[in-house]
Amino acid sequence: WDINITQEAEKIGLVTRCVDDPMEEAMKIAKEIIERSPDSVAATKALFQSTWVADEETCLKKETDLQKKLIATWNQVAASGRQFGVNLPYFRRRRDFS
Repeated sequence: WDINITQEAEKIGLVTRCVDDPMEEAMKIAKEIIERSPDSVAATKALFQSTWVADEETCLKKETDLQKKLIATWNQVAASGRQFGVNLPYFRRRRDFS
C-alpha cells in the first residue's frame, strides 16, 4: 500500500491506526483476546452488532443487560483472576449472546 493513502485513511477516520507490520499486530491482539473471557468477547461482539446504528438509550440498555449476564459467571471469574495472577486453568464453553 502507498504510505500516503494509509496515512490519509487514518487522518480521516477510516482506520484506527497504521502499523509497520500488520500481521505481528494482529497476532498481538489475538493473544490478548484469548486471555479474556470467551463470554465477554461474545457479548462485546453482540453489543457491537446490535447497536451499530441504535440510539444512545438503546445502546446503554443492551450493554447493561449483557453485563448482568456476565457478572459472576465462571468465565468472568477466571478472566478476572488471570488479571491478578491467579491462573485458573480453563474457560468453560461460552454462552450464547445472540
